[in-house]
Amino acid sequence: MLIAFASCTHSDVRPRNLLPEAKMVEVMVDVHIFEAMAEGKKWSEDSLAVLLDANYGEIFKKHGIQQEQFERTFAYYESNPGKMDEMMTKVIEELSKIEAGNP
Repeated sequence: MLIAFASCTHSDVRPRNLLPEAKMVEVMVDVHIFEAMAEGKKWSEDSLAVLLDANYGEIFKKHGIQQEQFERTFAYYESNPGKMDEMMTKVIEELSKIEAGNP
């Protein structure tokens, strides 16, 4: 039980080794676009796992980041719900612009 509480705590201090918020928004926009496209497909579990790995790798490569950087940054936002909400609001705004044809 103690471990669960420790993992749910958050800090207002942003660690230095995280992706900048603007970069994280860009990456999350691409992740959401990819996941929306993959969602409608009927893939086997194995095929989906290979597809996810390959495409996430391409997204990370496109943005010049490492998977570990993304995971650390995502974990930071996950442990700071208010900051996650703020970041996801920006992601949704960007996705809305793309959908409206105004990227």
